[in-house]
Amino acid sequence: MLNLVPIRTSNVFSPASLDRFFDSPFFRSFDDRPSSQGWNPAVEVFESEGALNFSVEVPGLNKDDLKIDVENGHLTISGEKKVGSEDGKEYFRRERFYGEFTRTFQLPDSVDTDNISANLTNGVLRISMPRKEEAKPKQIEVKVS
Repeated sequence: MLNLVPIRTSNVFSPASLDRFFDSPFFRSFDDRPSSQGWNPAVEVFESEGALNFSVEVPGLNKDDLKIDVENGHLTISGEKKVGSEDGKEYFRRERFYGEFTRTFQLPDSVDTDNISANLTNGVLRISMPRKEEAKPKQIEVKVS
């Protein structure tokens, strides 16, 4: 489970940058078989126009391969990328990841979980959650007496 914390681009040794470093091809196994241990799609979380948005890279998956759950203040995105049936092909190298994945995020209380929308286009899953009305900033008029 991940807590949502804004990215600080000035910190070269942030946990996210270290994750990217150790997930680089240099540290991956050089086994030529497809991974059956699962994979984690890349996720970006950002706020725009009063909504919390998730952008998840899931190339090769369709909507039937994905599941989105919201329960007890957590968003869980899960799915499975299956190894295709490529009959008659002899592979010299296979670097694609296959298997199941699950990503869980703790949601802030200000998110309206009753009005979530999800859209899958060109291998990118976009999830949008509007903020609750009481959580949106309000401008208060100053009266002169």
